[in-house]
Amino acid sequence: MEKNGFHGKPLHRFLLLAFLSGLFIVAFNYLGFFEGLNNYFYDLYFRLQPTTAVNKRIVLITVDEESLKKLGRWPISRQYYAELLQRLKLADVVGFDILFDEPAKDDAVFRAAIRRQGRVVLAAHVNRYLQVKLPVFYRAAASIGHVHVDLDVDGEARYVFNKITMGNRELPSLARAMADFGGRADYSVQPSAAKAWLRQSERMGINYYGDVFQRLALSDVLDGDHFPPAFFSHKLVLVGVTAPGLEERYSTPVSVKGGGMPGVVLQATILNNVLNHSGMTRVPQWQALSLFMVFYIVTLWAAFFFRRQGLAFFVTLAFLVFLFSFVAHRWFYLWMGPAPFLLSCLSGFICIWVLRLELISRQLSLANREWQDSFDSMTDAVFIYGPTGILVKENSAAKSFRHGIVADVLAERSRLLIAGAEVQDKVRVADPDLNKHLEIRSWRRLDENQRLLGVMHVVVDVTTKKLMEIKEAALQAQLVTAQRMEAIASLAGGVAHDFNNVLSAILGYGELLALALSEQPDLYDKVRIILEAGERGATLARQLLLFSRKKQTTKQATDLGTLIENMVKMLTRMLGNNIEIALELNPGKGPIFADPGQIEQVVMNLIVNAGDAMPEGGVLSIVVDEYTALGNEVLNSGRLRAGRYMRMTVSDTGEGIAPEQLGHIFEPFYSTKEEGRGTGLGLATVLRIIEQHLGGISVASEVGLGTSFIVYLPRGEGEARQGISAVAPVLPGGGEKILLAEHDSLLGTMLNDILSSLGYNVTLKPKGSDAVAFGSKNNFDLLITEVIMPDISGKEIGQMLRHIKPDIKILYISGYPEEALSRYGEWLPGKEFFMQKPITSAVLAGKIRAILDD
Repeated sequence: MEKNGFHGKPLHRFLLLAFLSGLFIVAFNYLGFFEGLNNYFYDLYFRLQPTTAVNKRIVLITVDEESLKKLGRWPISRQYYAELLQRLKLADVVGFDILFDEPAKDDAVFRAAIRRQGRVVLAAHVNRYLQVKLPVFYRAAASIGHVHVDLDVDGEARYVFNKITMGNRELPSLARAMADFGGRADYSVQPSAAKAWLRQSERMGINYYGDVFQRLALSDVLDGDHFPPAFFSHKLVLVGVTAPGLEERYSTPVSVKGGGMPGVVLQATILNNVLNHSGMTRVPQWQALSLFMVFYIVTLWAAFFFRRQGLAFFVTLAFLVFLFSFVAHRWFYLWMGPAPFLLSCLSGFICIWVLRLELISRQLSLANREWQDSFDSMTDAVFIYGPTGILVKENSAAKSFRHGIVADVLAERSRLLIAGAEVQDKVRVADPDLNKHLEIRSWRRLDENQRLLGVMHVVVDVTTKKLMEIKEAALQAQLVTAQRMEAIASLAGGVAHDFNNVLSAILGYGELLALALSEQPDLYDKVRIILEAGERGATLARQLLLFSRKKQTTKQATDLGTLIENMVKMLTRMLGNNIEIALELNPGKGPIFADPGQIEQVVMNLIVNAGDAMPEGGVLSIVVDEYTALGNEVLNSGRLRAGRYMRMTVSDTGEGIAPEQLGHIFEPFYSTKEEGRGTGLGLATVLRIIEQHLGGISVASEVGLGTSFIVYLPRGEGEARQGISAVAPVLPGGGEKILLAEHDSLLGTMLNDILSSLGYNVTLKPKGSDAVAFGSKNNFDLLITEVIMPDISGKEIGQMLRHIKPDIKILYISGYPEEALSRYGEWLPGKEFFMQKPITSAVLAGKIRAILDD
C-alpha cells in the first residue's frame, strides 16, 4: 500500500462496499434478474458470427407453395410420401418433421413404404396437456423422436431436451433419434395416452447457423429428372413443411425481424449440433458461481495496481469479459452468462472511484508542500514579482541570475508589463558570464476579475537548442545541395540517353561507310577520325551517366599516356593558342586498372582548370612516370597505400591558389573562379573518382607562380584497350529474320541499314503495338527492341510476344545502362539479352551472331 493511499478507514470502507456489492450481484443472479441481459448477449453472439460449417450430409425436403400447387391442397396425399421414400431408398436415414397422428386413406401404402425403406424416423410431439402424441403407424418406423422445443419467457427457442422420460419409457428428440439411429424401437404407449408425469433431460443449447442447409422442394424430388436416387446416397434427409400458414415457425436469435425459422430448419440445426457435437453447453451454476467469486476478488485486487487508469482499466476488463464470453460461446460452445461479470466490473469501478474521492482530501493537504518541493526542483529559473515590481518569490534555480544581464532584463520587462506596455512573450539573451543562451518568457498574473497580481518570468537554458538550430540550418543547406545535385544528375542522365541515340547513328553509319571504303585508305582514315570522335562522344555520355549515378564503373587495363594524349588532342583548341603544352607521357610504360571514361573526366577537369588559371597564357605541362609508394605518404586525399603507381603531374604557370582556399578546393560547390564560371563540382568529382580507384591526389600552389596537381593511380596488369582499327574489320552476318522495334526514326533506319547490309531480313516497326501485331502473325528469329518506347515498353512487347512464341530470343537496347532499367524487370537467362547505346556495327554484328548461334 502507498504511504498516502489505501490504509485505515478508507480501506475498511472500500472492503465493506465491495463485499456488499458482490453479495447483491450473486443474489440477483440467483433470482434470475440478469436472465434477460444474459439472453441478449447469447443472441448477440450468434448475430456477430452466425455461420459455422454445417454437415453436408443433411438435406431438407420441404412442402412449399410450389409443391402444393403441383400436388394439391394440404394435407397432401400420403401416397406422395410413399413415392418419396422410394426415391430416398439410398439415404442413410429419413426423418419426418410432420405429425401423422391422424389416420388417412393412404396409410397402408405409406406404412408399407416406411417398412421397405427401413430407416425412417417419425415425429412425436407433446401437447399442452403434457400428452405425447405418436404417429398412427409408429410401429412401422425404425425409430421415433419428439419435436418438442421449450421456449424462453421472451418466446425465443434457445434450448432443446434430447430425451423425454415417460414413466419407464424414454423418447429421444427427432435429431437424436436420427443421429443415434440403430434399429427398430418398440413403443407400447398409445398415440394419445397421457402420463401422470413427464420429465425432460439432456438439455442442449441450440447452436444456430441460420438457414444454410440444402433445401429441395418435394415436387422437384418426386420429379425424377431433377434428383435421381443416387443423389441421396449416404444423406440424412429431413422432410417438413415450409409453405406459409402451414409450417410452425420459431423465433430464434438469427431470425429476421418479423419472421421466424421453419420447424424443419430448426430440427436440421439441432441434428447438425448433435452430429458435430456443437450444441451449446451451459456451465453448471456452482461452477459459474465459483468462477465469478474468483473473478470478483481478482478484479478488486488488480484494481489497486491499475487504480490510476480508472475507467480505462474497467472498460478494458469489461471488454475482455465480453471477448472471453464470445470466444467460449462461438468456438468452444460453452455458455456462461456474462452479466454478473460485467456488473462486477462496474461495481469495482464504483468502489475504487468512491475510495479515490475520499483520498483526494488527504492528497490535497499535501499539495502545498509538494508544490513547493517541485517549485524548487525545477531546472528552469522562476521569478514572481508583485504588482509594485518587488520580487516576492523565486526558486532555487533563479539564484544564479540575481545579478548580471539577466537581472537587468527581468527588471526592465517587469516595469514595462506592470505599466501595461506590450512586450514580446519571450526574448533570447546571451549571457557571456555564464556562457549560455537563455530564453526569458514573461506574462502578467491576473485574478478572476482581470486585476493585476504581478508578473512572472521563467528563464530557460536553451544553449543546447541553439546549437541544434545551428546544426539543423547546416543540414538543411546540405539537403538543398543534395536535391540540386539530384536534379542535375537526373537531367544529365536524360541528356546522355538522347545523346547515345545520336551517337549510335553516327557510329553505325560511320562503320558502314568504313566497310564501303576499306579499299580506299585515304578516305578510310578520314572515316576513322569520325569514328574516334564518336567514341569520344560515347565517353562523354558515359561520364554524364556516371555523374547521374546511373552507371557503375567498368575497370580495364588502360594505358595512361595514350589516354592523356588523346584527351589533349581534343582539348587543344579549347585551351587557346596562347597556352603552350609540354607533354612527357611515356606511353606504353605500364597500364593502370581503371575505368577509361572516369580517368578521361579526371584529365579533362585538371586541364580545363589549368587553362582557366592562365587567362593571359602560360605553360601547361603533363608528366607521366612510375612511382613506388612506401605507405607513409600523406596526400590531400589521405594516406597513400604502399604499392606501385603511375603518377600524373598536371602543372600550370597561372595565378595560383591562396593558402586559405587550398583546404576547400575539393569540397562540392566550392569554386575559386568568379561567379558564373564554375560549378564547384570539378575537383570534387576528381577526388571521388580517384578514391574509387584506390589512388591519391595532392596539390601544391603558390600565388602568382602556378599550381601542380599530382595524381597517383595503381598499376594494372594486362594489355591496354586499343583504339579504332586502321583496317576495316570483317563483320559476321546471316540470313535470319529480325523484327526491329525502334521509335527513333534516325536510329531505326541506321539499324535497319546495318542489319540489311549483313544479309539479315529486317522488319522495322516504329511503334510497340505495331511490332506486337506483326510479330504475333509472322515468324522471326530475333526481336530487337528499344526498352523505353512511347506507347508500350520494350519489356511489354517481349512479354506479349513470348506468350505467343515462348522460345523467341530478344535483344533489348537502351541509352541507359542496364542497372538503371531494373524497374522493367530482369532479363530471362538464355533468351533475353541487353546492349547499351551507342551501338557500333561490329559490336552489334557480333552480339546478334552470338545470340542466334547460341
